[in-house]
Amino acid sequence: MPRANWDVLIKYQIMIPPSPLLEQFNEFIQNIVNRIHNLIFKNRNLRQTRDLLLPKLISGEIDVEHLEITAEDIAA
Repeated sequence: MPRANWDVLIKYQIMIPPSPLLEQFNEFIQNIVNRIHNLIFKNRNLRQTRDLLLPKLISGEIDVEHLEITAEDIAA
């Protein structure tokens, strides 16, 4: 970093937690990161599906009037 004075920073002590705590933290964070990646891919897939279907729905090329879709189906 251009504004960091490394001669000063090198004098700071860094506390390192015990290994079991680091492993527990890493597992917790890794689960969150995995969930974020999963949601990113789901959002990307939903966006692509919307972009493919919406123009066809609006133009009438696809008709969903007779489909039996409930709110539970949409929420799932």
